Order: sequence, then structure tokens, then C-alpha cells
Amino acid sequence: MKSQVAELITIGNEILDGRVIDTNRSYLGRELKALGFEVRYAQSVDDDLARIVSAFELASKRSDVVFCTGGLGPTSDDLTAEAFSQFAKVPFAMNAVAEKFVRQVLAGRNREANESQLKQAKLPLGCEVIENSVGTAPAFSYLINSQNKKCEFYFFPGVPRELKAIFEGNVRKKFLSSSFRTYTWATCFTAESDLQEKLKFLEPGLYPLKLGFRTHFPENFVSLMGNVQDAQGEALWAESLKKVDQVLAPLCYQKGEMLPTLEGKIIDDLEKKKTRLLLVESCTGGLLSSLLTDVAGASSVLWGSQVCYANEEKVRLGVDPEILKKFGAVSEECTKSLAENALLRLCKDSVKDSRFLVTLSTTGIAGPSGGTDEKPVGLCWLGLAIQDQESKKIQVFTEKVLASKFYDRSMMKLYFAKKALHFLRANFLNSTF
Repeated sequence: MKSQVAELITIGNEILDGRVIDTNRSYLGRELKALGFEVRYAQSVDDDLARIVSAFELASKRSDVVFCTGGLGPTSDDLTAEAFSQFAKVPFAMNAVAEKFVRQVLAGRNREANESQLKQAKLPLGCEVIENSVGTAPAFSYLINSQNKKCEFYFFPGVPRELKAIFEGNVRKKFLSSSFRTYTWATCFTAESDLQEKLKFLEPGLYPLKLGFRTHFPENFVSLMGNVQDAQGEALWAESLKKVDQVLAPLCYQKGEMLPTLEGKIIDDLEKKKTRLLLVESCTGGLLSSLLTDVAGASSVLWGSQVCYANEEKVRLGVDPEILKKFGAVSEECTKSLAENALLRLCKDSVKDSRFLVTLSTTGIAGPSGGTDEKPVGLCWLGLAIQDQESKKIQVFTEKVLASKFYDRSMMKLYFAKKALHFLRANFLNSTF
């Protein structure tokens, strides 16, 4: 079965002049790839009627399905629907379904629809309205069916949370295919080029299946994907899966058809072990806490977080001033003391219904200044203290991390935070505790 060719069009001056980062394109590209589309093209166009029409004309000639974002709002520079009416050569008029939707949404907010807001209900005649569950601008679709070619267009508001809600609630299910398969291996602290080198000898034998690579610093993901429609396809899929797994299994921290994020997996694993976690962050500045609390349900395991940035705050937590004087804040001794003193606090709180009490600490040099020959920029020490509530046994672990000197400050912090999560996973979640 031949994959459908998809194209992405983002519309708006704010995308092209840098006021807004286009996260919609990456989201749609990732989702469409997982659905089996071949995403070949992408366009960005400003708020100009003629140029938007030209973008539609080009996309319709080379793609099977086109996904457009932006330009559906109430202001004068929102021209997407009108431009498509021109392109499709159909009237641009008030749509009764869309009008009812806009009025109902605003009534729910105790507001009456004015002329500008009702502009969002003016759509190309013959389109299919798609409900927007989190905003006022309806989405819509339209099938261009000419003698030479069919091309289906989908239009979404440019607000990322609205796009995501509409796509996941009303559009994705239209493209689900029982024949398309995907399986992913998640790795961390690997190089995409190294993964490619390890797998390149396999690729010719995988056809018509494909390997896909995706980087989300400092993680790299490799996916096997393709259509499986008969017994021969099943055999190829099973054989290919086994071959790729033999190469990647030693490098990956999780694998499967649908993968949670690293943070999601850790929250789930901590919950299974009936754990309460307390974070003590210096160089990561609260990033660890932010990553974990991005996961729904994190409150079931995360007890709290403290940013101990200044030495005075480290001392207030319980670090002996002599440790700081003799070894410095960025040292094994300091991170060990941070984790141990945090564990004492957690134990004093007498956390109920928890089998394990765990504290995780970070202290390091994120740069770009502050490094020395002995302690360069990129150095980080991790600390982990664990108490088994049943045996009252306490174990403490430390690890030295050294990041690339070429990372900027934000990359350093993210690298340290991800290292800390893998440190927690290796020494507690994957251990015999």
C-alpha cells in the first residue's frame, strides 16, 4: 500500500518574522509520520491573499493531503478561509454550522458574538466544519476532486493547544490504519550518526519497511515503520524487528509501539515502587522538578523540590560549611551531603503509604563562565539517597558527569537533568530494591 503524501502549510507574518516559533509544524510532522504519511513538503507564507492562494495551488498539485495552520481568527489579517475560497472557486459565505458554534462558545463565556468574531464562521461553501473544543475558531476540511487528482485540505487555528485538541479529538481517527506499524527504540546520550552507522548495513534488507531517526536533545529515537498487510509482510516485520532490536537493545532505555516520555516512564516506575521523591537542585535550577511535573499524576510520587543555589542555602539545608570550604559546592562530598540531609527531612515528615523514600541532588557548573582546570564548565555531581521503609536501610550513590564544553547553558542544564533521571533509573528503578 503506497503511503499518502502529506504537506504542511503554516500561515502568518508572525511565523516568518520570528515573533512566534512554529511548533505546529513539528507536532503535525511527528503525528502524521506515526500515522503512515510520507511528509514531503512544507511551506510558510505571510498574510497575503494572493500568496496564500499560490501556496494552495502548489500543494494541491504534489500532495494527497494538506494540513494548514493559522489565519482562521477574527482579525483583518486572518485570510486563510477567504484565500481557499478563491483557490477552490467557491463562494466565501457565512456557514450556519460554524456560526452556531461560534455563538454557543461565546454564550458560554457570557459574551455576545460581534461582527469580528462571526468572521470566523465565514467559510468556503461545501466545506466540512470541525469542532474546536478549546477555542472560538472552527476548523474545517475540504476535498478538491478534479479530473486529474484528489487532494484533501485540513485547516486548523494557529494556536498550538487548539490545533492539538482538534487533531487528537476529531482528525487523527480518520487516518488510523490497521496495516501501518511502528516500533520505537528510545536512547539517551547517543549520537544520531553513531546509530545510523550501526544500522546502515541492515537498511537494504528492511525494504519496504523504513527506519526513521528523531533527535530531541539529549535523546535519540529510532523507529521501524511500514505497512504490513499479509503473511509475507508479517514475516518481514518480525524478522526486521528482531534484527534492529539486536543492535539497539543494549543502547535503549525503553522500546515499544507507544512510548511515554522518559519523565513519564520514571513517574510510572516510581509509583509502582511506592516511592516518594524529594529533589534538591543547584545547577539544574528547578528544571528536574519542571520536567517531572509536566507529567500528569506526578503528585503521586513527587514530594517536593528545593533549589539550593547559593552556598548559604546549602548550609541551611544541612551541608557542613567545612565541606564547602574544603571541597567546594561542586563536589562529590557536597552532592552526597545534599541528598543525605534531604532524606533526613523526608524521613522526619514520616511519609505514609510509601515503601521507599528517595532524594536526588544536583550540583555543577553550567557555564559559560565559572570553570577551572580542575573543575571545568560542564562538570556536575549527582547524589541519590534511598531509604527502604521496611528495613530502614539507607543507601547513598554519587556520580560524576562531564558534559561537552560546546553546549550552551540551557543545553548543559537539560543534559544534567536527563543524566540525573537516568542516574535515578539505573541505581534505584532498575536495581534490586
